[in-house]
Amino acid sequence: MARGLQALQSELYMYVICALTISLVLQLATLLFFRKLGLSTRKPVIWTAPALLVMAVPFAAAVFQSTGPGRVHIPLADLLSLLGCFFATLVSLALVPVAYLVIISRKTQNGHEKEIQASLQEEIAQRKNAEEQLRALSLTDELTGLYNRRGLLTMGEHQLKLARRNKRRLLLMYADLDNMKRINDKFGHMEGDAALIEAADILRQVFRESDIIARIGGDEFVILAVESDGSQSNAMINRIHQRCILANLRKARPYVLAMSAGSAEFDPGQPTTLEELVAQADRAMYAEKQKRQRRHSSKTPANQQAALDLAYGSDKIAS
Repeated sequence: MARGLQALQSELYMYVICALTISLVLQLATLLFFRKLGLSTRKPVIWTAPALLVMAVPFAAAVFQSTGPGRVHIPLADLLSLLGCFFATLVSLALVPVAYLVIISRKTQNGHEKEIQASLQEEIAQRKNAEEQLRALSLTDELTGLYNRRGLLTMGEHQLKLARRNKRRLLLMYADLDNMKRINDKFGHMEGDAALIEAADILRQVFRESDIIARIGGDEFVILAVESDGSQSNAMINRIHQRCILANLRKARPYVLAMSAGSAEFDPGQPTTLEELVAQADRAMYAEKQKRQRRHSSKTPANQQAALDLAYGSDKIAS
């Protein structure tokens, strides 16, 4: 009897050890699966249920061994010890979902940190964008969208440095809109603003996108043609006049849209400042305007005078 009881106890405890070993292996395997699958595993009970079923097999066999018909019954203390081990193993299985929740919590926390970092990066990008917009506004003429005087000085000085370094010639042109004061006085400032906008569009059509076009005063424009030199000056001025003629032919207006222009060349062998180039081009523009006014004041047939007015702008505003 005693030997049979000892053999039964030994067999039961062997089942317990096997069950605990199986539980440990299943927990470790489950944790490895959780770490591998990460957030895609939403229900840890899917993994704990097989562990319980596998563990229930040896324990059920042990209970049947001790309570089945014709079997030797073990003492209550040993049975309670066996059941205690069983429930302890069940409790240990709770570590699996707890560990899973800890992993998920850490990953969620990391996700929140990433969201915060992304939000901060977006805010920084927005601030940089706002700063760039403010900088662009500080360099841009609000009416025409061209560079303003500050933009001309900023971008122009950079191009002059490159020209000195590369021994390259540049062409700077100075242009103004003829009869601007009379347009404002007779037709109002809104019409004057419209004339300035159209003059800016003409300059955009004549020069390249890489050229620096700026409005530095009321009706004064400066263009730094970075891919041209003095040999192209007359061609550029003629193109401005031709564009003005086309604008007058396409749109009926109570005045003639015309521009005067002069140029100065940057020579890397005899470098000058941007302000000196602007002053030289301004004097050349004024000389051209004076020459044209003398030509208009000479006696010419009426049709020739009308052609000159259309091409170069009349000093008289149509009534």
